[in-house]
Amino acid sequence: MCTKVAAGDADNAQMERRRRAQEAKAEREAMMAATRARAAAIDSYLDMIPIRFFFGTDSSMATAIRENLDPEKAKRTSQMLIEAAQAESEAVAKTKREKAKLDKKDRKRKAKIAAASEEAGDTGAEEPAEAEAERINSRKALHEKLERRISELREERRKKQSEIDKAKAEQVRETRIAAGLPHPKELKAQRLAEKKQAAPAATAAAEEDVAQDEDVADSEAEVGNLTFEPRQGDLPYEAGVNRRGSKARKLRAELRKQEKEERKVSKAEARGEVDEVRHDLAMQKALMRAQGVKVHDDSSRTRKAQKMMDLRRKKGKEKREEAKRETKQQQEDKQAKRKENLTKRTSNKKKNKLRHGFEGKRGGAFINKD
Repeated sequence: MCTKVAAGDADNAQMERRRRAQEAKAEREAMMAATRARAAAIDSYLDMIPIRFFFGTDSSMATAIRENLDPEKAKRTSQMLIEAAQAESEAVAKTKREKAKLDKKDRKRKAKIAAASEEAGDTGAEEPAEAEAERINSRKALHEKLERRISELREERRKKQSEIDKAKAEQVRETRIAAGLPHPKELKAQRLAEKKQAAPAATAAAEEDVAQDEDVADSEAEVGNLTFEPRQGDLPYEAGVNRRGSKARKLRAELRKQEKEERKVSKAEARGEVDEVRHDLAMQKALMRAQGVKVHDDSSRTRKAQKMMDLRRKKGKEKREEAKRETKQQQEDKQAKRKENLTKRTSNKKKNKLRHGFEGKRGGAFINKD
């Protein structure tokens, strides 16, 4: 009897579990159906938005939609978004796999290097250190060479400017001599003689003035030798910019220089000396950059800048001409309006002068006409 009761309880429990499982399954299916319905509604809203608003007009998907003319191959926006998400996840997974492979290779390489260094002992450890020291020394030597070359260029520039200044001073001196102008010391002596003739009592003071004037004669400005132009050696780099037409001339010169360098590299490539020529050009550009000079080595960008400059110049010219025409038209309109106003004013004055007088007027005739 007890066995039958226990078996009945087990059957009831099993049936209860099955019932609960079926209810849970039905609940899950209902929830999934509701979720699918909401997803379908969201997809219907997404399908109203063109794909170009998600990925841009120039994207591959937007381009494919524009080029597709077959209605059977047309895709909804939601479907294309799903494909894009799948492609992105695949790309991320591929990147992770490639990174794992590279990490694995790196670990193997490091393990081999560690094993080789353990086998080689101290000798293998010293060789990389020596190579590193040699690399540092070569870089330091190259830096010192660059600094030395910069200082040499500065000294050459200073000497050249000094020679130019000396030549200008000599030219001014020769001009003064040719014009018959006296030296500042001679002018001081003449003024002293005049003072002696005019006031003999002030001779001692004048002699003291002469002594002081002779000490500072070289520091005084010569008559007619005043110059306000700064020395080129004292000016910073790029001090000559903003002159009229300087930028256009500089761009043309840079373009010619780049074309010359390209021809030089092509000739060197034909001779098999392209590496040396490129190294020399790179060193020259590095020296120019170290001096503060702007280096333009991209011919396409230089041509683009020149084209944009020509376009801006053309547009500016058109705007100026349009402004001139508008100003002229406004002036002509003002003059015409002024003449019209003057004419109206004159006609009004003449009309006001035609009064009827004391006779009065009734209808179309005067009262005292006869």
